[in-house]
This record gives sequence, structure tokens and C-alpha cells, in this order.
Amino acid sequence: MLGVAMPIKDHCGLACADAEEELPPFWVHMVGSDGVRIADIPDRGRYVHIQVDPHIAVLAITQARMIGKRNPELAFGYDHPEGVFTEDGELANAEEFAGLTCSTFVLAVLDSVAIRLMDYATVAEKTDPQERAEDSAMLEKLAVNAPTPEKAEALRRRSRVRPIRVRPIEVMAAAASHEGEEACDYQTATEIGRDLESHFE
Repeated sequence: MLGVAMPIKDHCGLACADAEEELPPFWVHMVGSDGVRIADIPDRGRYVHIQVDPHIAVLAITQARMIGKRNPELAFGYDHPEGVFTEDGELANAEEFAGLTCSTFVLAVLDSVAIRLMDYATVAEKTDPQERAEDSAMLEKLAVNAPTPEKAEALRRRSRVRPIRVRPIEVMAAAASHEGEEACDYQTATEIGRDLESHFE
């Protein structure tokens, strides 16, 4: 079993269960600035199964567990999910890494085993000046509290480029529409996400 779990409207993670290892189901999720956690799958909220080859699903489950164990202090930020983790569950470029949200964490883990849920090139760029200002202010706040000067600079550098910003409901929507190797475009994920949101009201 591999899927996206949303116990509450604004938070998501990877739900995993490997029948061959006879381990209890678990989920791996990014808990804001508290980093990555591995825990029992919540008994509330929504779950969407990701349609992938069973062997790829096992790879993803193993990778999710490995990343959760090796990166418990993973930083919160607005980094791009592509190429964040190596096939061994390590950060591909720790010096340049600026951080992930719960949504981009899910995308990054899956991306590391060649499961592309969303076509990143179709994610709409924010054009509203106020929204851009709010993003920049959040990144600056994270930079001020960064553990090292290098991470602070990485965060500030991210404020000067277009970050990938997707909501948990859009990740769940992309998972619901995923078939084969074709990634979901952002517009489709947004539209499906609006329908899914009604289940949380």
C-alpha cells in the first residue's frame, strides 16, 4: 500500500504498508519546523491510493522509511521537490537545500524513486504582489532562524526565484489521478482538489 494521507485539511504525508515485511502500516510526514516524523497512520481524515507498479511501490515505501530515519531534522522551506533526495535517502545537495513543506516533502520522496505525481512546470506562478511579499517575508523569517549561514543564504536565494507551492489537497488530487508514468498537471490537480475539499467540510 502506498498513498497520500490527509488527517486534516491542511496537512499530508505518505501512507505506507509493506505486506511482505509484515510491519504495521505507518506514515511519514513533514511536521513544519519540527522536521520529519514516522508514526502510525491516523485513524481519521482521507487517504488516496497511488496507482503504481507493486515493485515501485515497495521501493517508495522503503525510501520513505529510510528518509524518515535519516532526516528527522529536515528543514521547513519552499524548495523545489525535484532531485532533493538520492536513491539512498540522503539529501542530494545539503549545502543548497532550503527546506520543504509537507506537500513538497511527499513529492520529493516519490520523485526520488521516479514517481512524478505532478508536472512541476505547470504550477502557476504567483503574480499577486501581496502573496509574493508574504512568501518573501516567511522565507526571511526562516533565514533569520536558520541553523547555519549557508542555510540562511539558501533560503534567501529561494526568495529570489519561483518556488514550487502546492497545497496538500492538490497533492492528494494528483495522487488520485495518477496513472502509469504520466504526471498530473497543476490545473487538473487544482480542479480535483476543489471537489475533494468538500469531504473535509
